Amino acid sequence: MARAPGQKARRSPREKKRAIGVPMRMCVVSREEKPASELMRVVVGPASEAVIDVNGKLPGRGAWVTPTRASFETLVARPQPLRHALEASDLRVDNLLAQARALTQRAMLDMLSLSARCGGLVSGADAIERLGPGKAVAMLVASDASPKAVEAATSALQTEVFALDLDKEALGHRIGKGPRAVVALMPCAPGRRLLMELRRTLDLR
Repeated sequence: MARAPGQKARRSPREKKRAIGVPMRMCVVSREEKPASELMRVVVGPASEAVIDVNGKLPGRGAWVTPTRASFETLVARPQPLRHALEASDLRVDNLLAQARALTQRAMLDMLSLSARCGGLVSGADAIERLGPGKAVAMLVASDASPKAVEAATSALQTEVFALDLDKEALGHRIGKGPRAVVALMPCAPGRRLLMELRRTLDLR
C-alpha cells in the first residue's frame, strides 16, 4: 500500500535498533540479524577448537551464534558454515554447547550476587507477600523449595518463574542470606542482565 504524502515509513524493531546505534550481528546458523548482546561470539582457539568469546573481545575472526541448544546442536551436526565463517577447515565444534551452558551458569550466578548487593532481590515469605503482583520482574525458586512455598509466592507475585539448580542453602548463600526457598527479582540494572541469563539458561537446556 502506498504511503500518503508526508507519511513516514514504519521501521521494524530491528531497523530501529540499528538506527539508534545498537550493534547488530548475523547468526551463522539462522542467518538472522540480531543485536550482538543477544548472540554469542565464537572464535578459533589455540588447538583449532571453537571457543566462545564471552566478552566479545578476543582477537581474530569471529562468528555469531544464537545461544540456544538447537543452534549449537545444529553446528555440531553441520559445522561447515561456522568453519567457513572462521576460515578454519579443521575446526572442532563438539564442545560448544557445554561451553555455552557453563558460561551462562557462571554469568547467572554472578548477576544473582550483584543483584543482591544492589538491593534488587527480595526474599522471605512475609516480604514477598507484601510486594504484591506487578512489582517483581521474576521469581527465582530453589530446587528443594516446598510446593506450598512456591504456590504462596506465585500467588503473591504473579510473575515469570525460574526454577534454579540451587538448593535453599546455596541460593541463600549466593545472596548473602540464610536458606531461601523463593526470591523475588526487582527492576534494576543487574536484574535485567540476570533475567537475560536466566532465559538463556532455559534456551540452552
